[in-house]
Amino acid sequence: MGLGYLFMGIAIVSDIFMESIETITSQTRPVELWEKSGDRKYYIEVPVWNATVANLTLMALGSSAPEILLSVIETAKDIEAIPGELGPSTIVGSAAFNLLIITAVSILAVEEEPKKIFDTGTFAVTSISSLFAYIWVYIVLDIQTPGVVTPVEGWLTLIFFFVLIITAFITDKVNAYFEQNRKTEEQIKEQNRNDELKIHKNELREFAKTHGDAIVIEIAQGVNTKDTQRVNETDKMKIRQLYEEILDTRNLADIELSEFWRALQPDTLLERFAYRKQAGMHGGNKDFIKVKGSKGQIDHSAGTENLKEVNQDLGFKCLHYSVTESAGHVEITILKKSPGVDYTFGVRTKDDSAQAPKDYTAIEAMEVTISKKESSKVIKVPIIDDQEWEPDLDFFVELYDLKTGERLTGEDTVCKVTILDEDFPGTIGFKETEIRVSRKQKSVMVKVVRMDGSDGKIQCDVNTEPLSEKTNPRNAAEFTDYLPHHGKVTFGHSETEKVIEIQ
Repeated sequence: MGLGYLFMGIAIVSDIFMESIETITSQTRPVELWEKSGDRKYYIEVPVWNATVANLTLMALGSSAPEILLSVIETAKDIEAIPGELGPSTIVGSAAFNLLIITAVSILAVEEEPKKIFDTGTFAVTSISSLFAYIWVYIVLDIQTPGVVTPVEGWLTLIFFFVLIITAFITDKVNAYFEQNRKTEEQIKEQNRNDELKIHKNELREFAKTHGDAIVIEIAQGVNTKDTQRVNETDKMKIRQLYEEILDTRNLADIELSEFWRALQPDTLLERFAYRKQAGMHGGNKDFIKVKGSKGQIDHSAGTENLKEVNQDLGFKCLHYSVTESAGHVEITILKKSPGVDYTFGVRTKDDSAQAPKDYTAIEAMEVTISKKESSKVIKVPIIDDQEWEPDLDFFVELYDLKTGERLTGEDTVCKVTILDEDFPGTIGFKETEIRVSRKQKSVMVKVVRMDGSDGKIQCDVNTEPLSEKTNPRNAAEFTDYLPHHGKVTFGHSETEKVIEIQ
């Protein structure tokens, strides 16, 4: 019974001890930093303890507290007598449990997918030290002084522990240094690659402004039309080279049409604003693109034109349309080149990044007829204005044969529609970065503002966090100087300012 109470007491003390150590190792301190402009300073919290040192010292001490306490109690109880077996047996049993059971469970518990060791240097140091510890105990107890631990051996064991901590700390710092350098080199390479791509895209867009998006894409695809023949060979070669660099390929024939379009689109929001001014002007400034013939063309029944003839005379006026969400719909023009013939065909939409019915109203199977007296037909595709910010989205409209359900062959029987988002949620921040209050005030009102847009609903967390009292005793303390606040701030559509009360 007494031994049971002893174990229970040790478990309670160890639990409190472990929580105390976790509190100590989680301590942070504020570090003052300045923005690059030098206009404003800000603080970040960094850990006081090095993670490697904390794990090898305090955390290890806390996790091994029960067996250490048992050994200390037993040794203190019989200080002059021969030591009992409870303390040493507990320590050896715990070590064996950690080495065998914990290791096995850790290996089996993780998922089957490959796992990567986060810090191989520190892992190597601790692994070698663990093996050395078992070898050292064997040398001390069985070889050097069998059954006896001398004071010199005890002091050496203690020194080895500090050597382990120092070695692991140095290894951790060295690894962090090389990792930072490696990341810096990778970031530089990535930045250089991004800069090159940006230059290539700008050059490609200049060609698109001069010749038109559709013609530039046809040149890249190797399509030979009257429009592409007007472009000199030097420009054609340069356009193909730019596409090869941007799309990272030497075989443009395998590239989907949508990828050619994406390569022409600006990457950043500001670039898209500038590019939108060109929408409708250069997004497909050719009136008609002659359709290329292809294999597998199907003959219609008597009394109608065969597909090859139809396909040569039908096509979209533009291969790329841009429309804002607020426009409500996009008007797409289908051209018929040959007069005096009735054509009946199908029109349907296909999702890309834009999804129906969330972003636009899909056309599943629209039958369109262009009569003998008509040269074109305009169809409307409704666009959904959801008042929520999202990136520019795309979908496709294609012409197809009503009997077979297959898309009409040719480069101009499918066009791309880009929905330009006009909804900008903005960014959330404090109206003032520093507020001074008197202790006589019962509360302080902190204003949170929404800047650079107010469309849709947006939400963020707002929490108070104390600064370390060790670095500055004048820092305010929770519950003593103020009540902690943890909550959310939600801005509805068109709302731009909220107020939080801190007591």
